Amino acid sequence: MLRPAVEYFQNIVKFFAGMTLAWSGWVHEMNPYYFASVIDKYELLPRSFGVTVAVGLPALQLVTGILLLFGSYAEAASLVATFLFGVFVFVQSFALATGKSISCGCFGVGSHDVSYLSVSAVAVMFLGLLSQQLLPSRESRSRNLADVSASSGG
Repeated sequence: MLRPAVEYFQNIVKFFAGMTLAWSGWVHEMNPYYFASVIDKYELLPRSFGVTVAVGLPALQLVTGILLLFGSYAEAASLVATFLFGVFVFVQSFALATGKSISCGCFGVGSHDVSYLSVSAVAVMFLGLLSQQLLPSRESRSRNLADVSASSGG
């Protein structure tokens, strides 16, 4: 009885994660210079690598978000999204722990500052996506059982 509720929650998380990544990726693609400046303010990466991240990450976010929304390569997209949101939780938590008062940079110019609320929102996405990795969907389990059956000659 609990399984349908879990899958419903996972689908909602996948939808919101997809929307968040696609929108954020699009906004960052449109203004990579601003995104590079936000990355630099976190003081976690050398500036030259931060610029590389500011150019490459938005494309990864956009593609991952679109794949989540349309269900294409769902397992791979979910795995990448889980990793991305895990990084976002770490980075924002680091900013809070070190007392930085900076924009999260989530949605470009005008994004809110890093706060316990922003870390919590990203953490909910991360945990929801992580649950998909730990509790595979009914379709994934069926496919795995079919693969096992086929490989054992049954």
